[in-house]
Amino acid sequence: MPSVVIIGAGAAGLVAAKVLLDDNFIVTLFDRQNDIGGIWSKQYAYYDLHDQSSGGTLEFSDLHDGQEYCHWQRTHDYLKQYCNKFDLTKHIHLNTNVKSIYKGDNDEQWTVIVENINNNEIKIFSFDFIVIASGLLSHPCMPYFDGQEKFTGEILHVCDVKSNDQLENKTIVVVGGSKSAADIATSAATYGKQCYMIFRRIHWLTPCRLFGGKLHGKNIFRKITTFIFPPFPFVSNHLILFIHKHFSKLFEKIYSNMKDDVIQTNGFNSESDKIYIPKGSIINQHTGGMIPDNFCKLKNQGKIIGKLGCIKQIIDNKTICLDTGEYIEADMIICATGFIETFSFFTEKDKQRMGLPNTKSKRINLYRNIIPIGVSNIAFIGFTITYAPWMMMEVTAHWISDYFLNRLKLPSNNDMHTS
Repeated sequence: MPSVVIIGAGAAGLVAAKVLLDDNFIVTLFDRQNDIGGIWSKQYAYYDLHDQSSGGTLEFSDLHDGQEYCHWQRTHDYLKQYCNKFDLTKHIHLNTNVKSIYKGDNDEQWTVIVENINNNEIKIFSFDFIVIASGLLSHPCMPYFDGQEKFTGEILHVCDVKSNDQLENKTIVVVGGSKSAADIATSAATYGKQCYMIFRRIHWLTPCRLFGGKLHGKNIFRKITTFIFPPFPFVSNHLILFIHKHFSKLFEKIYSNMKDDVIQTNGFNSESDKIYIPKGSIINQHTGGMIPDNFCKLKNQGKIIGKLGCIKQIIDNKTICLDTGEYIEADMIICATGFIETFSFFTEKDKQRMGLPNTKSKRINLYRNIIPIGVSNIAFIGFTITYAPWMMMEVTAHWISDYFLNRLKLPSNNDMHTS
């Protein structure tokens, strides 16, 4: 039977393992964390993280759940249940850091070098196939601030905030303008003394209720309503293009009404509130999210103060200088600055060859966002942006299995590059 190694034990890696086991592969799964779940694990989830998915979109077809808008722990428990139901745990090696993946020009198998995080033991394995399931959110992106060594407070990534106790009685600067920034700013303003939210651009912050309270904001993320947005941002979709081409005025009206209602409901009416209104279309909602109920209330009370700009320099143990020339005294800095994927286990040469982010390009260029063109026996899962990521992961897992088993007839390399 063919052997396959999966890198990453988040949702993508787990469903890939289940599908490949069903298709009689010998499966090994490595993850550097001490638990499964990826971003839905204690290591990466900030304490009040909730998903934004309606019922049925954050589950797999062979384990019904039906829960929606859950706390991260509920989602993690579901993945644990999935592991137990399909006996995946015995194939998973946790606390294992993948150091290197390579295949020589004349090699039939991939060589994988791993290190046990607990005892630093190095092991070398060979596999017929590789599945990279480390995802788009595997490494916290932490900016460096000039002079940060002088700051005596904590400088954390949002995923390091595990309880309200960390925030109590502190003046907190939150860096970022995303949903996670709004979430943590709300907590900082609630449990701390004061919160400053600093961002160069803001994402759309959807209130919990729209249109005079008649529509819950979460309905924007339901399957029946997401047709008004591109289902796979940055990827061509012929059906959506057809609908939007022939009903463009209708969609423009919908976007305009939604934008006006978000602004009105949030109370972003004053001159100072204009920084909370993105310049882009509300169609870019895939980069936004629902904000906590009391975000706007805390903003109006002056507990959350937004600043358009960035941290230029940290002057001393508490003083932060912004690029606007303003100064802020703070006890803590929390970076809601997202995640990056470095693919550090590949050489720069291999990253360029596979169409992965490297020193020359920051883009991921994979056929169907799954396979590198011209490099055989390797596939990627979980690298497509969509409103129903777990559904896409499961479909992708079946596609990968068929690809490895030569059940698919692929276009030529030139045609794949063109598409």
